[in-house]
Amino acid sequence: MVVHSRWIRCSIAAVSLLSAGACTGLTSNRAAPTPRVSLLTVENRGWEDVTLFVVRGGVPIRIGTVRGLSSELIAVSVGVTGIGQPFQLRGRRRLTGEQFDTQLFTLDPGAAMRLIVEQVPGFSSLSIR
Repeated sequence: MVVHSRWIRCSIAAVSLLSAGACTGLTSNRAAPTPRVSLLTVENRGWEDVTLFVVRGGVPIRIGTVRGLSSELIAVSVGVTGIGQPFQLRGRRRLTGEQFDTQLFTLDPGAAMRLIVEQVPGFSSLSIR
């Protein structure tokens, strides 16, 4: 009786593995899923910490803080930036409260951004790849 039960369990397991393997071939022909995040590299060249926001429709959404004289990689969700919707990045220095904004722009999901925050905010720059 034990041998018979073990044989049934092994047969069920084998059929399950084979059917799972057969289904994987169906998904390989589909297009790759749309990335759900974009990466933002921030280089803070000032001595003061900077808090970063995505501003969409006038509403600022905090995405992270970069310490003074350091670099950070921040993952920004598509839910925050929106798809095909204009937004801008805002940086606010933590001690002085000094603030700067980028121009409005749109971003394709999965794109990479690089923000260089200079000591003088007017000289800061944003590039998108």
